[in-house]
Amino acid sequence: MKLFKVQYLSILLIMTLIFCSCQAQKITTVDATRQDWSGGIAGYYGTNFHFTLETFTIKNDTLLIDSIWIQNKVYALRRDTSNADNPNLKVFKKGNKLSYFINVGFSVNENHQNYIAEGNNVKDENHPAPIKYNGSALVQYHLKSAKKIYYYEIPFLKVLTPANYP
Repeated sequence: MKLFKVQYLSILLIMTLIFCSCQAQKITTVDATRQDWSGGIAGYYGTNFHFTLETFTIKNDTLLIDSIWIQNKVYALRRDTSNADNPNLKVFKKGNKLSYFINVGFSVNENHQNYIAEGNNVKDENHPAPIKYNGSALVQYHLKSAKKIYYYEIPFLKVLTPANYP
């Protein structure tokens, strides 16, 4: 009987570990802002978006964020590494907590044509998100150890005072 209990508990523990490692990672929105701007080059204006997300590491695994949808624009995210060209995603680790800082935006020129600055890397204009969402933005991510794609909805977006540059 004792052997049966040990085997049962071992199987239950293994199943729990497998189940947990296949689940979407819990992500928390720390901050999400939108700031319209105008000026700099005459006739140019645009919007910058800044997001801070946090999660906890899973043993020997890494959460990889690769895209974000905002207002039907999908932005490719490039992590800040030594060889990254114009990164718009920075990741910091403290203990078992990971913080992700995302900075993207768009500009419009004097002819009212979208002008995408380097580093913003819009993948596709007016590209609908792969799932329906009600929040302000949608993040696409996966775990390094798995191929399955997950989504995290950013529920709110704080609007900052517009910036007017000379």
